[in-house]
Amino acid sequence: MDRLQLFLFFSIFLSFSCYKSLSLSAQENCTNPVKAESDFSSLKDKIIRLANEPSTVEWMKKIRREIHMNPELAYEEFQTSALIRRELDQMGIRYRWPVAGTGVVATVGSGSAPFVAMRADMDALPIQEMVEWEHKSRVDGKMHACGHDAHTAMLLGAAKILQELEHELQGTVVLIFQPAEERGGFTAKISKNNTTVNYGEFFQNRCDPVLAAATSIISLQSIASRETDPCDPQVVSVSMVQGGYAVDDDTISTELTGTFRAFSKKNFNALGPRIKEIIRKQAAVYECSAQIDFSGEGHPNIPPTVNDKRVYEHAAQVSSEICG
Repeated sequence: MDRLQLFLFFSIFLSFSCYKSLSLSAQENCTNPVKAESDFSSLKDKIIRLANEPSTVEWMKKIRREIHMNPELAYEEFQTSALIRRELDQMGIRYRWPVAGTGVVATVGSGSAPFVAMRADMDALPIQEMVEWEHKSRVDGKMHACGHDAHTAMLLGAAKILQELEHELQGTVVLIFQPAEERGGFTAKISKNNTTVNYGEFFQNRCDPVLAAATSIISLQSIASRETDPCDPQVVSVSMVQGGYAVDDDTISTELTGTFRAFSKKNFNALGPRIKEIIRKQAAVYECSAQIDFSGEGHPNIPPTVNDKRVYEHAAQVSSEICG
């Protein structure tokens, strides 16, 4: 069983086992628990059989490769969204679109409680794929380097099997195809203030956006090393710098691009103002100004996911039953 099949089976089995765990009818109101357990084992066997069907496996691989060859960045997943809707239409699965721009939310089941949600991210990264192979990215500077092509293919595979077993569902599975999972970063442009600079002036009389950017990068590292509880870690990374283009270039501005992550919403919400404060003050030291953007065309950053403890423990138990 390859990784696509394994995760497909895990996703489907988890959704059905959540019904068993969360639904009162499967626990308190069950008049024959032995029969219920037998029925559930039979359902598990059906899922395994459907997940291992050669036609399903080859279809999922084809979907994954099609997405991999046509990567799209955050909130630009138009082709990927169209592919998802095409496959859902062929399966006869109802869905809502657009959601958050390019997202798709589908449902399988009765339409009533209990509800279980399954999610896949769709966006690629601004990375050049260097490996030469048959299904290499066809878009320069963009690549599915984080597995979102596989995630989308797996969720479509789950949708296919759930649709075939829809008559067994005593509730609803919500299938979320999420755009822009890779967001959560910032861009800072450090520029000279509105002053006229002549080449005959001494260097010490000129502001230097490159130097201001360099000290900003160093100062941002103190957030994780000096201001963070080690038991509640945070990450701030500057991943790209664009500035001067020649040795004697009189640089007008320097742009920083980075990302930040946190495990708690409190810390995540505090990171933005702190990043702004550090960059603006470092820019001011060198008589520069700074513009910092966290939203990018009006799209908000996505806070960390905090899993429900009971559902997490249930998922861990299911994964151990499958993988050992």
